[in-house]
Amino acid sequence: MEGVKDSRSLQSPGARSEALAVVGELHLQQELAKSSSELDAVRTAWASFGQSLQRQLQGFLSLDASQVGSGVLKARQLVQGLAELQRDEESSDFLRSLEESQRRCESVNREMVRQVQKHEELVRALAALKDTNRRLVEQIRIQSDEIETISQQKATDEQRLLLANSRHDQDFSSSRLEASRQMAAARDIALRRKERTREQMQEALRQWSAHAQMQFQAVAAISDEQSQLRRELTAFQADVKVLVGSGLDRLLSHGHFQKVICLGQQQRNRFAQSTHAQAAKSKQDAKETVESLTTEIRVEKEQRTQESLNFSYEQDRYMSRTAQLQASLARDLSSLASQLQAWERKKAADHQAWKEEEDQLLRQCEEASQKKQQKEEDTMRIQAKQEEMQKQMGLAEESLQDVRKEIQQLKSQFQQSDAALFAARSSTQHLNQQIVQMEEVLKRASKAEMDTLLQDAERHAGKLAQLRTLEAEAIRQHLQDLEMKVREEEQVLQSIDGEVGKEVQNCDGLTGEISQVRTQVDDLQDQRRSLEDRLADARREGLLEQTKMQVACDQISLDIADLEWQICRLEEKMEVLQRLAADAEVRVATRQSLGQNELRAAQEELQALKRRVSRTAELQSQVKAEANTGKQQTAAQELDLQKRLETVDAKKGEDLKALKLQLVHEEEAVKKAQKDLQQATGEGSEQLKRAQEQGRAKLRAAQEAKLTAEDTRRAELKLNSDALAAQQRHMQNLEQKTGTLRQRLLQNEQHLGWLHQQLQLEETKATTQMKVEVGALDSSIHKAMGEEATLTKQLEEVVRKKEEHPLLTQAPFPAEPVALAAQEPSFCSPESPWRPSWSENAADLANFNLLQNKLEGHIARLQRHTEELRNSLEGAQRTREAQYFGHLWTG
Repeated sequence: MEGVKDSRSLQSPGARSEALAVVGELHLQQELAKSSSELDAVRTAWASFGQSLQRQLQGFLSLDASQVGSGVLKARQLVQGLAELQRDEESSDFLRSLEESQRRCESVNREMVRQVQKHEELVRALAALKDTNRRLVEQIRIQSDEIETISQQKATDEQRLLLANSRHDQDFSSSRLEASRQMAAARDIALRRKERTREQMQEALRQWSAHAQMQFQAVAAISDEQSQLRRELTAFQADVKVLVGSGLDRLLSHGHFQKVICLGQQQRNRFAQSTHAQAAKSKQDAKETVESLTTEIRVEKEQRTQESLNFSYEQDRYMSRTAQLQASLARDLSSLASQLQAWERKKAADHQAWKEEEDQLLRQCEEASQKKQQKEEDTMRIQAKQEEMQKQMGLAEESLQDVRKEIQQLKSQFQQSDAALFAARSSTQHLNQQIVQMEEVLKRASKAEMDTLLQDAERHAGKLAQLRTLEAEAIRQHLQDLEMKVREEEQVLQSIDGEVGKEVQNCDGLTGEISQVRTQVDDLQDQRRSLEDRLADARREGLLEQTKMQVACDQISLDIADLEWQICRLEEKMEVLQRLAADAEVRVATRQSLGQNELRAAQEELQALKRRVSRTAELQSQVKAEANTGKQQTAAQELDLQKRLETVDAKKGEDLKALKLQLVHEEEAVKKAQKDLQQATGEGSEQLKRAQEQGRAKLRAAQEAKLTAEDTRRAELKLNSDALAAQQRHMQNLEQKTGTLRQRLLQNEQHLGWLHQQLQLEETKATTQMKVEVGALDSSIHKAMGEEATLTKQLEEVVRKKEEHPLLTQAPFPAEPVALAAQEPSFCSPESPWRPSWSENAADLANFNLLQNKLEGHIARLQRHTEELRNSLEGAQRTREAQYFGHLWTG
């Protein structure tokens, strides 16, 4: 219910101001409707007067020819009288506008006086605020001294607590350092053993790579020798063909050819048998070496499979042992956690007294801080009020400067209008002189007719003057009524200002209460955060210890994995070496196959030679001498071939011996590597056992401490969570209340912003309207001056024409030309000098129509001027409302 009352009290000033604005607009609309109806009546009266004048002129023009001269004079006098009336009306309108501008200046001066008074009041308020500020500063000094004493006591208590905490931290850090040193020593030992195993494996790899390079070099040398043998065989075959082709004829001529052929066949058979025997022996040796190598490789493979199975079995056993060790570590950790819980309970019992003292000190500090915050808030409010007052002063000064500028502009406008009036007066004087001259000329012609016309014109002018005076009095009465209404509205708005000030004070009190509640909530949240930070630190410490132990176990497992990986690498290298040996065996087999193919080719060539020899048996006698030379050459070549075959067989035997030696060395290196692996695994298992035992002990201690700390902190958390829940409920209730108040304040601020925007728009409209009015006045003055200049020119032309043709008269009204001509034929004859001038009559009618149009334009200007007055009244009311709401906004 209190919130609803506050909302109604906050919304009532805006509703009242809107209602007052609506009522003022309705009154203005009614008054404007009345003024528009009166203007319509004046317009109808003016139109009827113009019609009557036209009728009178037509009657004057319908007079006889004898009275033509007097009618012309009367018409001219009427025209002059109408021009004077028009000038008088324009001057009266200008004077009215000047009076209105003077009234506006007076209203502006009044507003300036009011603003000066408000400025003085603001200065007085500032002086009072300064005095209050001084008093508050003294109170703040006294309270700051008290807070300093309390803070010193708090600092001493905090130092005590810090000393106790530092002792506890030192004990805990010493235990941590010992554990870390032991872990570092275990790590160093494991790393050294790793490096040793790596060095050994690298040396083995280097030996294997050297053996492989030697084998590759031997294979390359064998391939080179085979290529050289092939080249020599091709060269020998070419020589044999040349010798056979050149010496067939000679062999056929000799008789001992058959004997030579027989001897050659015997030698070739011997050579073939020897080569076949050597090839068979080399084949048998190669087969034996290959079979021995295959058997050795099979044995090695069986041994490796057995070793891999044994290693996998041992690895499974090791994993089972690690699982058992982890289970035992978990048990140890649980026991350590229970011991830690008991130790922390004892510690909590010891620190309860310290906590109670801390709570008391914290309460005292909170009370002091709350008092200090309240005083700071008071000072901030006072400073805000001072800033608002300064802003109001600045706005008032700006408004004074704007008003001064407006006054200067109005003064400049007045000066311009005075200059225009002076020019208009000088032109009117000149025109009056010309009119006086014309009057003297026309008075001589007809004084009586002028008197009658002047009387009629005076009557009409009197009626118009009466009507205008009545209109002016009615407008003045309306303005007085409007001023009275505006004053009443200002009084109502002042009362609304008082109510708004009270409501603003209530809002300030509510904001102070809200700030106090927020400070309390912030303190509670800080306490909760501190407790949460303590819990997080304890959990982090326990997790760090667990992670350290896990890291140690992980490192040991990684070392084992590295050793396994190295073993796999050694196995892969052994497989590569086996593949190289198999490749070497394949190459030896290929070499043997190539030798067999070469022997077959040689046998085929020998058979071809036998065939050729059988063909050339008939030419024995002719080729005896050449056969002897051929025998010698073939014997030499056969010796060369035998030597080469012997060298090839020797190289093959040496290659086989080198391969056997390499296999032996590799077997020895594999055995050494296996021994090193067995030693490394034994050492790693021992190190793992030691590290696991140490880790179990440390984990037990850490778990016990962790459990004790968690129990104590859980109890503290339960208590703190209950207190925080209650505080949060209270906070939620307060936040709901503050939310409702904020919504109401936002609604009021939105309403005030909307009013401020409307007032700014109205101010801009009022300024633009003032500018338009000034421009319209300037344009009307210029137009009046132009019209006066045109009238003077027309009058001068008329006077000049009359002086040139003084006897000419105007023609009668065109409705009765025939009757006049019948009555006075001599006057209407073309030869008579008294013949009427129809062109001049038409010109006078045109001038009369122009005057009537000008009168209608003047009426339209009067209507516009009334509309401008209406707009100016509305703008003045809006500016007053804007100023009032602006003061409310700033206040």
